[in-house]
Amino acid sequence: MASRTPRSRIPAAQFSHDADAFLREHAPDAEEGSLALGMLLVRAANSYIQSSEREVLRPRGLRWAGFSALFILRIYRSLEASALSRLAGVSRQAASIMLSGLQKEGLIERAEPASDRRIVPMRLAESGEKVADETLDAELERSQRWFASLTPRERAELNRLLEKVLVGESGRS
Repeated sequence: MASRTPRSRIPAAQFSHDADAFLREHAPDAEEGSLALGMLLVRAANSYIQSSEREVLRPRGLRWAGFSALFILRIYRSLEASALSRLAGVSRQAASIMLSGLQKEGLIERAEPASDRRIVPMRLAESGEKVADETLDAELERSQRWFASLTPRERAELNRLLEKVLVGESGRS
């Protein structure tokens, strides 16, 4: 079991081991590794986002959520806020705030309204397309460096496993 004395740096692998040992003692019926895996996944996601914001996005005046919205709209051309929030993995309220900010910056605009006036699809403005394309090139380079320790096969397997978890989670909610 891990010592209770404060330490400044604990490697991720050590934390996973210590968390499993702690849970075996405190919750012997719990499925081994699930909580530590969840925490490791959050740490990896946060590290990825922080790296992206520090190296690519903040110098361009963007945050991760805004880049995600621009990238998603670059793919699909026009989407309603609810679909965009789901694909970006943010709440509808967070998506609304993010979209308002991008709209004020002139990066996105309202698309032609659907038959239902309550639904307002958004699309990239011309300046938003330019920012999305320029940012995407830099983000691709950074992302490739971030995942360089994985082989192409390992990246594909990680992608497959994460999609499996997300599909399973969406089926439970």
